[in-house]
Amino acid sequence: MGSRSIAVTAALLLVLGVLNAAPAIADDQVGVVDTTTGEWHLRPDDGIGRSFYYGNPGDYPFMGDWDCDGVDTPGLYRQSDGYAYLRNANTQGIADIRFYFGDPGDVPLAGDWNGDGCDTLGLYRPSEGKVYLHNTLGSGDTGLGAAELEFYWGNPGDEPFAADTDGDGIDEIGLYRRSDATVFLKWDNTPGVADDSFVYGNPADQFVGGDFDGDGTDTVAIYRPATAEFHLRNTNTPGIAETTHRFGIGDQTPVAGDFAIPTPAWEDRAWTETIIDDQPLAGRWASLTTGPTGNPIMAYGYIGPWTEWAPWESLVIAACRNRTCTDTAINRTGAPVGDMTSVDLGADGNPVIAYEDNMILEGVIAFCEDAECRTVTRKTVMSTSQMRGALEVRTSGLPILAASTSNGLVVTACGDGRCDSFTSEALRSSSGYTPVDITSLGDRTLVLVSWGAGRVFSDGVLLVMQCHEDSCRETATEVAQLVASTPFIEAWGQRPAITTRADGVAIAYSLTRKNEEYRAIGSELWLAVCDDGSCSDLSKVRIAEMLLPEPQGDWPQELPVYADIEIAGNGSILIAHRNPVSGGLQITSCGDESCVIPATIVLPATGMELAFTVDPYGVPIVISRESDGLTLLRSPN
Repeated sequence: MGSRSIAVTAALLLVLGVLNAAPAIADDQVGVVDTTTGEWHLRPDDGIGRSFYYGNPGDYPFMGDWDCDGVDTPGLYRQSDGYAYLRNANTQGIADIRFYFGDPGDVPLAGDWNGDGCDTLGLYRPSEGKVYLHNTLGSGDTGLGAAELEFYWGNPGDEPFAADTDGDGIDEIGLYRRSDATVFLKWDNTPGVADDSFVYGNPADQFVGGDFDGDGTDTVAIYRPATAEFHLRNTNTPGIAETTHRFGIGDQTPVAGDFAIPTPAWEDRAWTETIIDDQPLAGRWASLTTGPTGNPIMAYGYIGPWTEWAPWESLVIAACRNRTCTDTAINRTGAPVGDMTSVDLGADGNPVIAYEDNMILEGVIAFCEDAECRTVTRKTVMSTSQMRGALEVRTSGLPILAASTSNGLVVTACGDGRCDSFTSEALRSSSGYTPVDITSLGDRTLVLVSWGAGRVFSDGVLLVMQCHEDSCRETATEVAQLVASTPFIEAWGQRPAITTRADGVAIAYSLTRKNEEYRAIGSELWLAVCDDGSCSDLSKVRIAEMLLPEPQGDWPQELPVYADIEIAGNGSILIAHRNPVSGGLQITSCGDESCVIPATIVLPATGMELAFTVDPYGVPIVISRESDGLTLLRSPN
């Protein structure tokens, strides 16, 4: 069966998905619609959203199978003039079907009211508290005439939805009472008391639903704007969600249905390439995140003209004005920057950047006063001759910075969102100057440090350290040692990378291999997965080995395997990395921590330095420093 569902923002009444009769049943997927722009984002099984524009700002979105082919496609209701606009493809374009329907202010319902396998429309008239259901679609500028079914149902303020919650192939009208998050179900389209009721979600959630396990019965789901998460149930009962998807940016309208969107193999995907900054030395020590609307934001270094003594270096913030970065605001701050920027979003939605000011030798956290960083306020948080840092703004809105400095590994925790007060704790002392990364898992902060990396005779190790409270004032625990130095092997890379997934943490790191003369002969790329923040159960797997035909040089800097790690929308592990042999940028996809048969795609870039993220719609994004500037690559959707 195909299925569809309708849902609206809190200001509108919400509508649930429906099922059509057809030989085969596919699991329904979810999506969101930005009603302010008319942009639809549908999430297929691979988790990488497909986006297109349809309709005008303010139109009321829903989905249904209008041509009886088993595929759910967009519908719109323009409440200002009472017209329905239906399309038969999940692509940008004009309506295939349009007709006058109801009165301005009516709320649409989509479903199969007679079990013929085709969706038609109904409506709920809030002024009357009454439901009207039609078994045919209109055409042209004519109305639908009298409804085949009409009845009163529910109390003022209840939100009607359409769903086949009893699996008989006919959609019925249920109710969602937002005040106490109660669902009311009926087994036929008649007035009367509910046949079943239960509580699901919170009053602030948006209601949506569909057949999420392909068993022929629609079940309830909610979209939680505060976290941009779908919580899907496979039975119409109270309880926790069987499946959770993070998708969208929160204040959007959820939809669900069988979208029938193909999911190509990872290695068969095409990528688009956009030049962000065409200055030849732009993109050093780059970092990447996405803004409140899903648009990429980058921080990086730029080396300008040489002076008599040294090059002029500058911190640059590039804020994309759309998700494809065809329009980007570039702010060259003039602030001297040292190794490794790190960017995240502050509680106000504006970028926050950590960097080393290598003119006055200070560690700085810079707060952008607007989305495009036209104005920046800087806070000095440490004095150091060297700093490689990783910044994260936690769910509390408080920034925390883990930095490898000339004084060792230091964690600086801000006491407020602007870091007017902060504490700094030395977690481990060393003269090393090594890459770090940081992530959060629940109420814990995890710091990954590549200790002694890059030094030929070092005892380089990779450690995961866990802070037990926000400030890290108590001694942090070394919860895992991922790689110990063995003869002729060293940990190395621009930075090791750690990220959080639903059931634990994932880590990517690289090793440089040497011969007896300590000359580089190759590199290895590794994946480590912890079962949770304690890393009590740790698995490690080598996913790539790259050997040079002849030993190269004395220093591992000549053989960098820059790597960054993210979790794809479907939960698989993605690692963006450089192949030192081919000099190319690759992304390796691992379906799970075993990574027995990794899938790799080669991108049109060298990955001299890189940063990697996944946007709110599940689309992977990589930025890469190239000889001709900074390049952004994204998987098209």
